[in-house]
Amino acid sequence: QESKHEEVTSANRKLRMEREVHQQELTDLRSELQNVKIKHEQNVQELMKLMEKEKDEAEAQMKMLKMELVEEKNVVKTQCRQLERIKIECDKLTEELTQNEEENIKLRRKCELIKQELEKK
Repeated sequence: QESKHEEVTSANRKLRMEREVHQQELTDLRSELQNVKIKHEQNVQELMKLMEKEKDEAEAQMKMLKMELVEEKNVVKTQCRQLERIKIECDKLTEELTQNEEENIKLRRKCELIKQELEKK
């Protein structure tokens, strides 16, 4: 009976020691889990800050590009107006050239006629 009692006591001691080891392992795991959660939250916060910074930079770049687009559109409008004025001027000059060529042809004919008359005389 004493031997059985010592076995039970030894088994209880062994169980207590195993329980303490398991309790310590559980405490360590909980601590590690808490540390992982904290690290995860820090990573999430850093990512959020980075995303916000990138968003702000992207918005600033978009604003700048929109302003450049407006400027480019204004330049295009100005150049289109200039082109239209140049086309009108070109048309006027072409018409004037045509009239001058027609007048030259008439003058040449007249000159030829006068030349012929002079030769006859």
